[in-house]
Amino acid sequence: MTVGPPAVTRGAGTGEPPGNPPPTGATPQGHPTHPTPRRGTTPPRHPPRKEDTPMRYACPTPGCPTTAPTRTTRCEQCTRRNSRAHKITLVCGPPCSGKNTWVAKHAQPGDLIVDLDALYTAVNANPTRTDHDQPAALTPFAFDARDAITNRLLHGDHNLRAAWIIHSAPEAATRAEWKQRGANIVMITADQDTLTHRAQVQRPNQWGEHIQDWHRRYTLGHVDRTVTTG
Repeated sequence: MTVGPPAVTRGAGTGEPPGNPPPTGATPQGHPTHPTPRRGTTPPRHPPRKEDTPMRYACPTPGCPTTAPTRTTRCEQCTRRNSRAHKITLVCGPPCSGKNTWVAKHAQPGDLIVDLDALYTAVNANPTRTDHDQPAALTPFAFDARDAITNRLLHGDHNLRAAWIIHSAPEAATRAEWKQRGANIVMITADQDTLTHRAQVQRPNQWGEHIQDWHRRYTLGHVDRTVTTG
């Protein structure tokens, strides 16, 4: 009968107690091992340490909920929006000052003009544009149309050469809001007698009251350019 080699008992000649398995993470010779990930799996990744996470700050644009890399820089979305806003000109001033006439001289084909009077005409079944007819029933629709166009202009992608916003904007806060967006502010004005005369000749009777109301509401604020007509 053939006799095989003698069985080796664990621990014999190694100094280990017989029958004890090797320590976890070590070979029988005592060397540390690294678990090999299964094929097709990704080794676990440790979360970044707090000191490795870049600091973020609130975007300085009013009302923006996103964060920015520094305290003084805008977030990426507001930066893109601000670059588009530099193509925008807010043309403000009292009624009958000549805002539409000034824009017509400077705008080019394909430019966007946001004019509340034009929107009233667009939604009116029988408009009388020369009288600046503004039926009260159409007011919410005209305002909603203006707000929708403005929102698309500021927040959507577009390839406009320029946009012109015709808005009386007597309050400095309104002009400051557009300036914060990067728009250029142009104030069109005329003396009181010229405004009143134009209203009497070109507009309905209530336009004289609109002119007085604009001057009552007017507050000083930033203007990039002032144009006097008349």
